[in-house]
Amino acid sequence: MNRINFFAPQWQGSGLTRELYDGALALKDFISQNYDFKVLEIPVRLDGTPFVENGILGFREITAQLMALQEVLEREEAEKTLLLGGGCGLEIPFVSRHLFHDRDLALYWFDAHGDLNSPETSTSHHFHGMPLRYLTQNLPLHDSINILRADPSRVILMGSRDLDTPEEHFIRENSIRVMGPECFPLHRALENEVLPSSERAYIHIDLDVLDPAEFRNVKCPVREGITLEDLCASVEKISELHEVAGISILENTETRPAELELLRDLLDSCMRILDNKHSC
Repeated sequence: MNRINFFAPQWQGSGLTRELYDGALALKDFISQNYDFKVLEIPVRLDGTPFVENGILGFREITAQLMALQEVLEREEAEKTLLLGGGCGLEIPFVSRHLFHDRDLALYWFDAHGDLNSPETSTSHHFHGMPLRYLTQNLPLHDSINILRADPSRVILMGSRDLDTPEEHFIRENSIRVMGPECFPLHRALENEVLPSSERAYIHIDLDVLDPAEFRNVKCPVREGITLEDLCASVEKISELHEVAGISILENTETRPAELELLRDLLDSCMRILDNKHSC
């Protein structure tokens, strides 16, 4: 199985500070020390101060990174991907690439937020709050970046509980399903949910989907999230229902190895699933 593990510590899409870079680097180092596989690194700039262009903070840096990722994904033709980052905006080339292979791809978006703002609706201009809008509405971003549209009927927001008003409007207008706190535990709710009739799925994990009482060092923590146990069980459940084409683990700001150890079961699950192995 041709799987590529990507490390892309993109930080410009979340503001002017570099917590996401440091957190992504720490997560990559933790994985490198505890798992036997190589990670392909996409360099990011650390110098300079991002500025708003086309309604997006750090537009030039972000689009350069996405073009670099797109080039590697097209060249390597990976069947499966693991993405360690970095901000949620990294998802655009990954989801688009998997949609290129399967337009019926189901998209499970584990995130406290909807990531459904546009440059016009975002008050912060932070790109990590926009990628799912670009994917589901097929908004143009850059002439050299190919964005394939994700069918909103095949998107499920998992654990979302902090939605902006424009995002709520977009969700209603496009009939996007939301499994919020009223559905916890999510792995149990998945058993009764009418899920997309898709052979393959992509799993986006922004660690802020977790309750801060369980794991708090993320870029944008939100109270009353899911437990680590529920997240692991939900990912495993999805793998029983679909072939998982890719998984991302994003928005970590924790740098201490002892605290990153809390993610061990989640990482184990992700590795097993992408290797087509399941827990006992």
